[in-house]
Amino acid sequence: MMIKILEDYETRALLLSPLMAGPALLLTKFQLEYYLAGDWWLLLIPPLYSTFLAAPFSYAGTLIFGLPFYLILRAFRLDSFWVLALSGLPLGLIVSVMFSGFDADYALVITTCGCMVSTTAAIIIFIGKKNHLKNTN
Repeated sequence: MMIKILEDYETRALLLSPLMAGPALLLTKFQLEYYLAGDWWLLLIPPLYSTFLAAPFSYAGTLIFGLPFYLILRAFRLDSFWVLALSGLPLGLIVSVMFSGFDADYALVITTCGCMVSTTAAIIIFIGKKNHLKNTN
């Protein structure tokens, strides 16, 4: 007998939300234009390319940190929309410190990507829960 750990909407959130790190990376680079005087070519990265660039790191961070953190939050029934959406801030900061040390520019970019991923996951989970409850009633 197989124990079902994740619902279908939670699996969708796990698979789809890390793809939002690419657009978040692109938007953050445009906002940090004055910091990138020497790296002007980063501003020309198209959204699809930045998605492929950020996806492996985003999926790794989601699987290593995001999924266990979500399961802990869900076990304590703290899986409301705002808790899930704001959980990307500390998780993104932890991942950025692991990858870059304490580089403030890099930490801001990765933390923004973490917030975008967690907010997207929160939206997918919120809509999935709503539809799941509607279908069971």
